[in-house]
Parts: sequence; C-alpha cells; structure tokens
Amino acid sequence: MEAGGPWLGKKSYLELLQSELDDWVLSQEVEAAEEIPAGPSADTLNDADVFYTVEGEEVCQCSDTGEAYDKIAALAEYLLKDQQEKPVEELFGSLAVEEAFAEGPKGQAEGKKRRNRSEAPKAKRRKAGPDACLSKDPVSNLLQPDFHVQFLVTTIGPDREPAKAPGPSGNPHLEYCLLSPKDIQVILTFEPIVQQVAWPSKLGVTDSNSCPGEGVPSEADNQNSCPDPSLEQTPKRPDPVETFCAELRHLYAQGDPSLDPFYTETIFSELPLETKWGGSCDPGNLEQKPKKTLFPWKEIFQIPVLTVGKEPNTRVIVVLGKSGAGKTSLSRKLASEWSFGEWPEFEFLFRFDCRKLKFHSARNLQELLLGHSALAPEQLREVYNYILQNPKKLLFIFDGFEKEQEGPVGAALAPLFQKKTLNGCTLLLLSRPKDKPQQHVPKPDKILEITGFSSQQIETYLGRYFESFPSGGGGQDFIRRSPYLFSHCSHPEMCHLICDSVSRTFDKEPPSTKSITKLIAKSLLKKTNLKHQSLTNLAQTAWDLAQSGQSTFSSICFESKDVQEFALDRRIVVPLPEDPVSKMEGCETFAFFSFAVQNFFLALHLVLAKEIKDKKLTKYLNLFPKAKKSLRSSWDFVPCFLSGLLFSDETFGEDSEKLVSKKRKNFSKYIRKLPIQCFTPEQLLKLFHCVRETEDEYLLRHLALQLRPEISFSGLSLAPSDVCVLGSVLKSAAKGITLDFRGSSIHLEGLVELFGTENVSGVRASLGQTVPLWRHLWESGEEGRLRSAMKKASTLPFKAQTMKDLQDLSALVQLQQEMSAGGCKAQCIPAIADLQKVEFTLGPLYGLKGFRKLVPILEAFPSLRHLDLDSPKENEIGDEGILAFREVLPRLRSLETLNLSRNKIMDRGAVALSAALPDLPALKTLSLYKNSIGDAGAGKLAETLPRIHSLKVLDIHCNKITASGAQRLTEALKNCPWVQSLALWSPTIPHGVLDHLQQLDPRIRLL
Repeated sequence: MEAGGPWLGKKSYLELLQSELDDWVLSQEVEAAEEIPAGPSADTLNDADVFYTVEGEEVCQCSDTGEAYDKIAALAEYLLKDQQEKPVEELFGSLAVEEAFAEGPKGQAEGKKRRNRSEAPKAKRRKAGPDACLSKDPVSNLLQPDFHVQFLVTTIGPDREPAKAPGPSGNPHLEYCLLSPKDIQVILTFEPIVQQVAWPSKLGVTDSNSCPGEGVPSEADNQNSCPDPSLEQTPKRPDPVETFCAELRHLYAQGDPSLDPFYTETIFSELPLETKWGGSCDPGNLEQKPKKTLFPWKEIFQIPVLTVGKEPNTRVIVVLGKSGAGKTSLSRKLASEWSFGEWPEFEFLFRFDCRKLKFHSARNLQELLLGHSALAPEQLREVYNYILQNPKKLLFIFDGFEKEQEGPVGAALAPLFQKKTLNGCTLLLLSRPKDKPQQHVPKPDKILEITGFSSQQIETYLGRYFESFPSGGGGQDFIRRSPYLFSHCSHPEMCHLICDSVSRTFDKEPPSTKSITKLIAKSLLKKTNLKHQSLTNLAQTAWDLAQSGQSTFSSICFESKDVQEFALDRRIVVPLPEDPVSKMEGCETFAFFSFAVQNFFLALHLVLAKEIKDKKLTKYLNLFPKAKKSLRSSWDFVPCFLSGLLFSDETFGEDSEKLVSKKRKNFSKYIRKLPIQCFTPEQLLKLFHCVRETEDEYLLRHLALQLRPEISFSGLSLAPSDVCVLGSVLKSAAKGITLDFRGSSIHLEGLVELFGTENVSGVRASLGQTVPLWRHLWESGEEGRLRSAMKKASTLPFKAQTMKDLQDLSALVQLQQEMSAGGCKAQCIPAIADLQKVEFTLGPLYGLKGFRKLVPILEAFPSLRHLDLDSPKENEIGDEGILAFREVLPRLRSLETLNLSRNKIMDRGAVALSAALPDLPALKTLSLYKNSIGDAGAGKLAETLPRIHSLKVLDIHCNKITASGAQRLTEALKNCPWVQSLALWSPTIPHGVLDHLQQLDPRIRLL
C-alpha cells in the first residue's frame, strides 16, 4: 500500500473531502499513513490549505471534517469582510460587530475546539444579540445594520435533506452520509428590521431605542415613537465644547445691522423634487397639492425619515428665491434665533456667506469651522472630535449658493457635500432659482421657494414700520391707496425701500409721484447739503462691486467722512460685524443695505457715466428680442431704475442734465422701434415694468397699441407687481385682447383685476384658477362680475393629467350645484354647459382610481360629445372601470365618440359595455383598440351591433379575437348597413381568414 492509502496518495485533500468516501474510512487512511508529504503540490496547494492548521510552531493536517468545516466557515467569513469588495461591505454592514457580540470573548476558543469523529459537523451560526442593537458609543450607533444575518454551513443528508445541526437540546450523534460537491450548503438568512416613518416636531429625525427581537411595538407605541426631549437627560458636554458653543452664540447674538428691524415672515411654497434640483416624479401623484403648496417656515427642517434601522444621512434643504426676496434675511434670522435658544435640536450652527468664502484662508474643514475661536489647539481638537461624533446636531447654512467654490475652501467643503464627512448633518442651501445647481450637491430632500409677502403680510409690515413716525398713518395710507406701490411691496426688500422713501418724502402732503425710482431719488436729495459728486461716488462704488462680483467694500472707498456719514444716515450702506466663519482682514467693512439699493446706484452710474451711451446703455435694459446673454440675476431691478432715472425731474449734478436729456431721447427711440410682436412673455413683462416706471403716457399708449390680440403667459409665475403693470397697459390697449394663463401661477386678486378689465374679451385659464375666482365672486355677492368672469373664461377642452385636475373638475360641479341650490341668477356655468371633450391621461398608476372619480360627474356635462381614455401611458382602467362606467354611460345622451383603447379591457368588461351601448342615441365612433377582448366579448358585441343604429366606425383591432369571433362580427355586420368601417385585424386571426372576410365585406379594414 502506498503511503497514506490508495486514496490519500492520489487525490488532494479537498478532492477527498468532496469524494463519496465515508468519513470514518477517510480518517482511518489518514491514521494509517506512514508519513505526510513535506508540502502539497502546486496544483493542490490552494485546495489543501483549508485542511491544515497551526499548532504551536508546527503545521498539522486537520484530523477530521468538522475542523475542515470550521475553516470553510472562517474562509467565508473572511470573504464577507473583504475591504476591497465595497458592495459586499455595504450590504452586510456590521456583520463582524454582531458576531463579536453574539459569540462573546470565548468565541475564538469555541471555534478551535475539536469535535469527536462520531459527531456531525456543527452548523456555524452568527446572530446578533439584543445588546448589539444599541451601543453606548455614539460612533457605534452609526454602524447599526438594517437587517440581521444568520450564517450557516451544513451538509445534505442522504435523502437530499439538510443534516440537523446539534443545538442545545439536539442529538449530537448523527449518522454519516457520503459527501459530494453538491452536499455542502452555505446559507445566509436575512431578517429585515421593520421600519417606520415619523414626523417629528421640527427636525425630521427620531432615534429609536428599541431593538429587533424584543417584540413588535404596538400602535400606541408607534404613534408616540418620538421621545419627549424634556424627559431625556442630555449628557454633559466637555468644557471646551461648552465654551465654543458660547462663543458661537455670542457672535450670532451681536445683531446684524443689515437685518431688517421690521422683519416679517414671508410665504414659502414647497416645490416637487422634479424642479431643477431634484429627479423626476410621476405627475399623477399630485393628489392633494398643486404644483406649489404654501409651507410654514417654522417647519422648514421637517422631513419624513425612516426612524428604525436607518443609517443617518445628510439632509439637504434648498430654498430658492429671486434677488432681494429675503433669503439672506432668513439665514440671519435663523442664526439669531439659534443664538437665543431656539432650534434646540441643533447644538452647532454655522452660517456661510458664499460670496465671502473665497477670501477665507482655511485649508481644511476644521479651520473653516473653528478658525474664529480663541480656544487652545488641544481644546479645538476635542471640540472637532465632538462635532465629528455628533453630526446630527449640526446645521450648515450656505447663503448665496450659486457658484461652485474653488480653491482650498472648495476642497474643504467637498467631502461635506459628498456625504463623506459629517454624514447626518443638515444643509440649508439658499440660491436664486435661475442659477444651475452645483454638480457635487446631493439630491435635496426638500425644495422651497420664497414667494414674497401676501396682502396680509404687507399690511403687517407697513403697520410695524410706520407706527413710530408722527405721520405714519398718512404714509401707510398713501402706499395702500396706490395699487402700483402696494403690489411692489410683495417683494420684501422693495417693500422696505418704498416705506423708507415714503417716510422721508411724506410731510403734510403726499408725494406727487408714484414711481418707485422717483420716490427714492427725492428721499436721497431731500434735506441735505451734500454735493452731487457724493452720489456719484456711491454709484461708482456699486459699479465696481458689481464688476468684481463682490458684495462688501472697505471704508477707503468713501471719498470723505461726510459721504460715509450720509450713506450710514440714509441707510444706503451698513457696517458689517466680524463674520464668525469668514473673517476678512483690513479696515472697517461695509455693504449696501440691500440688493435693491445697490441696483439703484448701479442704474444711477449708467445714467451719469459719460462713456456709457447709445447701444451700451440700452443693452442694460435687458430687452433683447432674440436670445442673447441676459444680465446677471442680481441686476433684476436695474432696468426699471434706469428707465425711471432717465425720466426723473431730479438733477444729479451741474453737467448731468444735458447728458440725461440726450440719453432719454435715445431710450424713447429705442422703445418705439422694439418689435414687441416677437417678444417672449418674460420679455413683455420686463418691458411693461420699464415703461410703467417712466410714467410717460405716450410710451405707454404706444406700447399698448402694439400688443398682439392673443397674449400667452402660460407656465409663468406672475407676481402681484407683474399683474399690476399688465393691467395698466391693457387699459390703454385696443379691445378684444385674449390672455392665456394656463399652467401659470397667479394670485386670486390678480385674476379678479384682469377679468374685470374692459379691453379683455377672453381669458384662458385652468379650472384650478377659475373655480376659486367664481366662488369668491359668488360668495361676495358680485353676481354682475361673476357673470362677466364666467363669460370671459375659457377652460376648453379639459384634459385630466393629474388627480388635481379631477379635483378641480369635481369642485366645478359642486359649485354649480351650490349655486343652483342658492338661487343664483347665473343658472348654468358656461364651463359646464359648453364642455364637449374630456381627455383622460393619468397613466397606469392612477388610471383606475382617477376614472372612478371621473365617472360620477360625467353626467353633469350635458354637451359632452367626446370622451377619450386613450393614453400612450395606458390608463389601464380594466374591467373594473367599465363595470363602474356602465351605470353612467346610458345617461350621456350627447356622446358621439368613445375611445377606450389601451385600457386592458377583457371579455367581462366588453360584455358589460355592450349592454349599455344601445342606450347611446348619438354614438358614432367606438374604439377598443389594443385591449384583451376575446371571442366571448366579440360575440356579445356582435349581438349588440345591430341595435346601435347611430354607430359609424368600430375599431376593435389588436385584441385576442380568433377566427371564430371575427366570423361572428362579420355576420353581424351584414345587418348593419349604417356602419362604415370595422377595424378587425388581430395577430390571433389567420391572414387567410382576414382576407376572406374582407372579400365578403369590404368595410372590414385590416391595417
């Protein structure tokens, strides 16, 4: 016999293990071997390694298959923890951590324990115990898994059943079975953790202290899953952390002089995540909210998150708003409130002005966050470690987040936006809506838009501003009585500028002008001996800042102390405190009070600069008839201020009057030559604002007479000031103007004003706009204006693309019912009486649900002739939709065309539909293309066809009709001489049969 027996000398150890030899026979041959080879051959090295073990300083062969199974389990465990396989690491999470908890400190000793030859190999199991669910270390809590893993290595018995591994009460003496390569099983069992969704009071994050395996929480526990902060004992923070937080709160509590002392909360609109910054979403899911929904700003950080088993993730909230809409004021308000103890869910708040970050000298994130502190380096390291361990308690505010940060600061912030550092913090990004988002910014969890002040908020702001003035009531009434000024107060910065100008020019008599530009010019030049060159100095400073892209300047830019005192007294500029995270070296720093003020001085520079004239001047009006590079978004008010200054009666210097007069003539000539028929809606609105600000009746009349008969503002968001200037232009226009506001955003007061304009003969708007308008006029008792608004409104045809559209249609029918019950003289709303076509395209996800909502209100439309349920997305109303429809269908007496194509209608639906079709006296066209109708449905249609005397066209091709069903339809067609066409082709009908049927009746169409 060869060394090691006949089998041991010919095969590798892994081949022997996979062979059909009995384990006892194999062990006998190993013991009978006279010597073990010094080393395995090259071709068996990798296979044999798992059957060797190290005892002391010697390498010994595994004496039994049980230890071999231990090594296979260790090998599999090693593969799961391979750091180079990142997807595997992310999938199994903290498997190693759970094993350590489950096995205890004696886990390794237990793994090396040898079994008796008579024992079957024990199954290797890894299961997390309850203590592994929650670690006292905050860093360990971040590694909690989303599921539990059971790891099992076992064998297959003789009957292909898994061998029972011995447990605490199991029998360790199992029968041996012959092994083959298919007899080894590696089983991974995943137990997912039940996840919940909670809405906390402010920050949408809730920690759960429950562990999987401790029982399923009750409904009461789920409802109260958010712990009460008052009942929790917050662990004491290290002293350096307390000192740093005190420093940070002190810096933000100092007060910002540029923050409006009459700050009033603005309106927020929540936008769907498909808006520029987000991905796509199904438009049919807008069931309870329109495109924009009002949002209370105190809930800005409220986000639904998974509260159990969910790894902390950085929350990204984007706030969009035009220049001067109040984004900077919002960021400063949040920082100020945090410094006084509000927003307790955040222990740290860092506010960055992105326009100043390029001046920062920080080389990394630690220097950027802690560079302003006076703590020692050792203490700062302790503070930074605490921050790294508690990312959920951090709030970062980035104001002016339009341009990508470059240089060292950009490199320091990149890991933050990529969620590689401080994952779990909250990012608040404030940006202008026209600017493109930065590429490295993650997908936002919420997108908000600042839409400005409502009418009530304007009244609140005016009351706060004028309550301290002796003639405050007069100034407030002056603004309220001027629709032009009041509408511009919906813009927060413009509201402050108007109030400041009126308060300085209003004495006993109100100002003679209602132009915003002229009011500002009067307020600057009133009661001052300052020379006009000082205004030129401020205008030059504003121009230099705009050209360099900066927002701050030093005191050396002032020509004299008198100019500086004048600018501070009139609140043209404000001194800036030391920025806690963006310190700038040098002398005292200033900034213009607002974008609106800076825009005014930019326009003043354009008027007074001798080198800017003719085409160089008119290009800053931004009124290009063709697509050209427009002005930057921070210059939004420059065209209006430029137009107003050119027509102002004020003089800004001895030599300026002749220069301004020449530029005014060039401006008028330029406006008269503009081809406004080619203008886009946005360009038209800009032009209306510029001409209205001049207060020149000739230009306004010339512009109004050049308008097209049909003007579309579809898809635009119209501010109150846009509606006001549009109304002033339309009053001078010719009669017969038609406006289109479909898909646009316009406030109710604006619709009331435009519908009441005499020169407007028609308004195309959605039901979501017109129904609230009609209800408002009806509840106000203005039946005359109600009848006029109903007559002018055009909502036809109606196309249901979202659930919101169906809600609007239901609201229209409900309004009609309430008006009829209330004895309104307007007997029937024209939108109901004249509706002839309804298109339904909700798609498969909301098709059946939406159709069930549409069916009960269809009979309210007496003139309905065309019902189209065919959609490229396939509505899929199915048989259930037809069964709900058949009850209403006989009452649609005017219906001429019924298109039910591509809706997955089967025989059951076709039978139900056939029973209702004879009751339609006006039906001419029936389309059932591309459904799943078979011979049973086709036979029922064949029986019904001779009784539908008005039917002209029947389209039933691309169904599941066979030759039998086609033959029955052809026979029925002989008794229907009024039918002009029958589309019958189907892949289940043989071509020869189709050709034969077409020869019998040429009215049968194939393709």
